[in-house]
Amino acid sequence: ALVFRGTGRRRRSVLFHRGTFGGVAGAWRRLQLSLVAMAQAAAANTAESLQSAPKSTGGSLGGSSAGRREAMKESLAMIQAVVDPHNEYGQKRILSALKYMGLNPEDMDGSQDRDIEVSDKIPDKKRAERIREERQEVWEGLQRQRFAELHRVLESLSENESRRALKVKVGEGVRSVRPQDLPPVDALEGMGDFREMQEKVYKRIQDEQQRKASLLVSGFLMEKKRLDEADAKIEALEQRLRDYKKAQDEAIALKKKISKANEEKRQASVAKSNRERAEWEDNTYNNLMNRLTK
Repeated sequence: ALVFRGTGRRRRSVLFHRGTFGGVAGAWRRLQLSLVAMAQAAAANTAESLQSAPKSTGGSLGGSSAGRREAMKESLAMIQAVVDPHNEYGQKRILSALKYMGLNPEDMDGSQDRDIEVSDKIPDKKRAERIREERQEVWEGLQRQRFAELHRVLESLSENESRRALKVKVGEGVRSVRPQDLPPVDALEGMGDFREMQEKVYKRIQDEQQRKASLLVSGFLMEKKRLDEADAKIEALEQRLRDYKKAQDEAIALKKKISKANEEKRQASVAKSNRERAEWEDNTYNNLMNRLTK
């Protein structure tokens, strides 16, 4: 026996036992016979329509699609009678859960996957019957396992997972997410709070950018002012150095001029002294000679 305890809106216990699944398997076999009959009827209608109007096949194909849809509804109704007798989930959610499991509604009947009948070539009838019963037991076990997994998925499947699963076609493999798989942005829960948060983030980013831009501009202007002041100070220093050098050159030139004038005066004084000395010597010599000659 398999006991499932619900964790959704209300707790419940569903008891699945072999007798119940045996009845379900019988119902599935009856449903299978009806599906085969419907398929044969649809094939006959298709053949008649093809013979009568070979250029127009839309009606027969539409009838075949309608037959498949009807068979799917009956399969979903049979599944719902087992896993959701109180219509807590609904056939749409059951179909999404089956697609989430990678199954179609007809896959819940294991006897449709393989023929459980044994070949007549087996001479031992008892052995053939035992093999058929083992096969029947295997397929019923597979059916019970699929129903158990379906019940678990139904309890844990979220609305978004159900919506996405309904857009999947079983057997087509993995495909990328398409725009139509996603709900509209306005339909998402909490979009108002997200937009408010997004506006706050944008406002904070804009304020930060404005602060950085102001800091950059003010930093540039301050640096330019500092460089201008430094250039002015350097220019003033260079001008003072030029003025000092000019004054120093003028002072040196003046000193040289004064020194040259003093040197010329000394040379003139020395020359004058030499002339006076020579004149005095000449006069003294002449006076001495005059005295000697007298």
